[in-house]
Amino acid sequence: MRLLLFILCLVTLSAFRLGAQNLEGIGKQKPLRLSSGFSLNAGGYQSNGIDNRQNPYTWSMAGSPTVEVYGIRFPFNFVLSNQHRSFQQPFNQFGATPTWKWIKVHAGYSAARFSNYTLAGRRFLGAGVELSPGLFRFGYIQGRFQKAVAYDSTATRIPGQIISNIPVPAFSRYGRAMRIGVGNKRSFFDISYLKAQDRENSIFPIEGTTPLPQENAVLGAALQITMFKKLTFKADGAVSAYTRDVTADTIDLTKIPVENLIRKIMLPHLTTQILTAGETSIGYRDRLFGLKVSYRRVDPDFKSMGAYFFQTDLEQYTIAPNVNLFKNKMQVGGSFGVQRNNLLNIKASDSRRVIGSAFTNYNDGKRFFVQANYSNYGVSQRPRTSLAPVLIADTLRLTQVSRAISITPGCFFRTKGVMHNIVFTTQFNDLNDQNPTSVYDADMRTITGNLNYSTTFEKSGFSVNGGLMYQRIENATGLITNTGFTGGAQKNIAKDKGNAGISASLYANNAADQPNGSTLQLSGNLQWKLQKWSSLFIQLTWMKVAGVESRNFSEVYGNTGLTFHF
Repeated sequence: MRLLLFILCLVTLSAFRLGAQNLEGIGKQKPLRLSSGFSLNAGGYQSNGIDNRQNPYTWSMAGSPTVEVYGIRFPFNFVLSNQHRSFQQPFNQFGATPTWKWIKVHAGYSAARFSNYTLAGRRFLGAGVELSPGLFRFGYIQGRFQKAVAYDSTATRIPGQIISNIPVPAFSRYGRAMRIGVGNKRSFFDISYLKAQDRENSIFPIEGTTPLPQENAVLGAALQITMFKKLTFKADGAVSAYTRDVTADTIDLTKIPVENLIRKIMLPHLTTQILTAGETSIGYRDRLFGLKVSYRRVDPDFKSMGAYFFQTDLEQYTIAPNVNLFKNKMQVGGSFGVQRNNLLNIKASDSRRVIGSAFTNYNDGKRFFVQANYSNYGVSQRPRTSLAPVLIADTLRLTQVSRAISITPGCFFRTKGVMHNIVFTTQFNDLNDQNPTSVYDADMRTITGNLNYSTTFEKSGFSVNGGLMYQRIENATGLITNTGFTGGAQKNIAKDKGNAGISASLYANNAADQPNGSTLQLSGNLQWKLQKWSSLFIQLTWMKVAGVESRNFSEVYGNTGLTFHF
C-alpha cells in the first residue's frame, strides 16, 4: 500500500508539472464539463402452472457520469439493484477510472489487464495506476479480488430457480499486480507479476463447509514486435505457483541457495503446484492477403487469481490464411490446426483433435450477398493403460468426426420508397462416431433452415417482418422435428418521438412423427422520447407452453425503464 501511495504522489506531481508547462492549452479547455448516462429499470414476473423461475419483482439503477476538469476526464460508474442479495459476490459497485494523456487511475471497482496469464481483466475493489509516458509502460493495482461470503445455515433453494440463492462460502481475497515495460501499442515488451491470497480470518470457520485458504504468485512476460506495418510477432507466457491449502505443511527450503528469495515471493507448501502457460504467433497482413501461424500450450489445471477461467491441458498448433478478391468484394479464408491433451501423461487416455474450417463472403455492394462456412473437427482418443488391454483399449478408444456447413444468401432492393430484405439460412451438422464398440450410438445429424423477409416504408417509418423455421434432428432416440414462424411490426409515431412494435412466434415440436408440444409467445414494446435527454420504454411478453401430457404453463414478463443522457 505504501508503494501505491508513493506512485500516486508521483502521478499527481507529474500532472501538476505537465500542467505548468502547458498552461496555454489548458486555458483553452472548459474548466468543468459534466456528462452522464443514467437509467432506472423495474421488472415484474408471474407464472401459472409452474413455480416461479425468477423473482416476481426486480429493480435496478445504473449510471456512468463523467466529470471533465480542464480536459482531465474522471469517469465514474455505479450499479444498484435488489438482485444484490441473490449474488454471492457484490453486484452493487462504484468505481472511477480517470484518464489524462498518458495517466490512467483506477479507484473503487475497476478492472485491468496486464497480460493474458497474470492480471487478465479480473475485477477488483481498490486502487491502481497505469502510466505510458513515451516508451515507458508501468502499471500497479492493489485491492480486493473476492468478497468474503459466510456459510448461511438458514438458506434454502427456491424450487425452479435457475440461479441458486444459497451462498457458497468464500474467503476474502486480496492481491496486487505490477507491470513494467517498454514500447507502444505496436511493439512492446512487458514483465508482469501478480500476488494474491485468501484471508483465513475473514469468515467464521465451520467444519465441513469452510473452503481451503489459497495463495497464488504469477510471473509473466509479453512481447509484441510489428515490422513494416504488416508483419507482427507476439508472445505471452507465465509461470504460476498456486497453493490450494496454505494450512498444509511447508516444504523444506534449507538446502536451496535462493531460499530467502523464494520465501519473499511465496512460501511453498505440499499443496503448491508450479505450472506454465504460453502462446506465440506470427502474422502477416496486407490489402490482399493475410496469414497467421500460432502455437499455444497451457498446463493442466493452470490458474491465476488475476483471471476468471483458462482452458487448460492443451497444446495447439494453428495456421490461418485469408485473401481478398474482386476489389474486396469477396473474402476467402480458413484455419487448420491440431490439438492434444494429457500434457503431463497422468491421464488414462490421450485425445487428439484435428480442427479445420473455411469461409467465404461475397457482397456485390448493390443487391446481393452470400456467406458460406465449413468446419470439420476430428477427435481421436487412445488408452494409456495396460489393465485388461483388449477390453479397455476398445472401450476407451474414441474416434469422432463433426462437420458443419452453413450457407446464407440474401438480397436487398428498393421499390418506390420501400426497402425489401430477404435472407435464407441453412445449416447442416453431422456427428459421426467411428468406434464400432461404442455402447451408445453417438451419431447425430441436424438440418436447419430459416427464411426471413422484412420490408420498411421509409417515409412513414413502418416496417413488417416475418420468418419461417424448420429443424430436423436424427439421433439414436429417433427423429425430432421443430417448425415455426415469427412475425412482427414496428412503427414510428408522433413525428418520430416514439416507436411501437408487436411480435409473435409459434413453434411446434414433433417426436417420432407424433406431436410433442408447442410454444406460443406474444410481446409488445413502446419507446418514447420524453425530452432530448430522456426516454421511456415499456416491454411486455406473454409465453404459453403446451405439453403433450402434463407440462402446461404460462409466464408473463414485464419491464419498464427511464434513460437519461446529458
